[in-house]
Amino acid sequence: MKPSVPVVLANVLFLTVAARGSGVRIPHQDAHATARGEAFVATADNPSAIYYNPAGMTQLDGTQVRLGVYAVTILEEYRPTTGGTFDNKDRLIPVPNAYFTWSPENSPLSLGLGVSSPFGLYVEYPDDAPSRDANKKAKLAVIAIQPMMAWQITPTLSFGAGPTINYGTVQDFRGLGVRGDGFRFKGDGMAYGFNAGLLWKPHEQHSFGLTYHSSLDFDFSGHFNVTVKPGAATGDDTKVRLREEDATLGIDLPQFIVAGYSFRPTPEWNLEVDVEWTDWDRLNAGPLSLQTSPDSGIRFDWRAGFIYSAGVTRTFSNGFHASAGYAFSEGNNPESTYTPGVPDDDRHIFSVGIGRRGERFEWDLGYQYSRTGTRTIDNDGPADGRWQLQSHAVMLSVGYHF
Repeated sequence: MKPSVPVVLANVLFLTVAARGSGVRIPHQDAHATARGEAFVATADNPSAIYYNPAGMTQLDGTQVRLGVYAVTILEEYRPTTGGTFDNKDRLIPVPNAYFTWSPENSPLSLGLGVSSPFGLYVEYPDDAPSRDANKKAKLAVIAIQPMMAWQITPTLSFGAGPTINYGTVQDFRGLGVRGDGFRFKGDGMAYGFNAGLLWKPHEQHSFGLTYHSSLDFDFSGHFNVTVKPGAATGDDTKVRLREEDATLGIDLPQFIVAGYSFRPTPEWNLEVDVEWTDWDRLNAGPLSLQTSPDSGIRFDWRAGFIYSAGVTRTFSNGFHASAGYAFSEGNNPESTYTPGVPDDDRHIFSVGIGRRGERFEWDLGYQYSRTGTRTIDNDGPADGRWQLQSHAVMLSVGYHF
């Protein structure tokens, strides 16, 4: 007799979305900002201000466009309690972005349009890893369209805001006991939100920035299917795919707030420190609703956390500049709900970069390295063992001032 979907779900403790603490959020939306450790909310002086702080658009004159790509490779090492070492399937993940701004002459208003990917991740493990029953493959991708407007209220104070239109896809695939089996959910959906920001420059040496990004409530609509091996215990590798069901998955991606202070001791130097708070408490639980089978509970139980960042840029007389930055990201996923789809822990993030601003054309190139400590999981589950993560990324942005 073929097992039914409800029987299979009875053996599933919870489902995870492709996320890893702060890593499900992609704050790396411009090469210059990334080279500064993402300490940019109080600077925001190129078209990527649409994402980092829309109030910064009032600093830009004329018509400007800026295109970029963040390319990252994620390396995870898993040492199960049963012995051996397993790595995730390494791949280069490109994350593009594009920004357009227009500031009419002698007007306090500026307009902008951005396209970026503020949330996303991809992780996949070999089918023979002991952790396959906790998670084998997880993917999340969100594309945001951001029309923004900024108003220079006074010579020292600006405000910017606008809606965000977000399209997302999610996929989760995990095993059920033996190699070759598993269940998969795949779906997509829309969510709507808004961004807002303030920029206050009381003195040419001092600047303060504040930005808010609203939460995004997704109802991913798609399909759920299960593949089993009923005769695996007797050596029969025959696969049986159960009836596919329509399904929806509710995921609330968090709101976050970033505050920063920029100090310019001379026109050649810009030092900034930022603090970011992300409301991961919002990601506590969500329903996986199936067409005919009982709903399945989904546990996250994440906790809100902070990212602390600092960056410095030195500008030279020939238009070149060099930047460096550091960020510390708190882990947000407790051990009780840890899965390989969420290999989260405290992370140290280091970055450097160079660039040049000409009269019309500008470019920036950055490199970023991040690393977690070794985290030991002991939940009497398939993910038990030692986990460690590191990543390498490069980012290129080019711009033109019309």
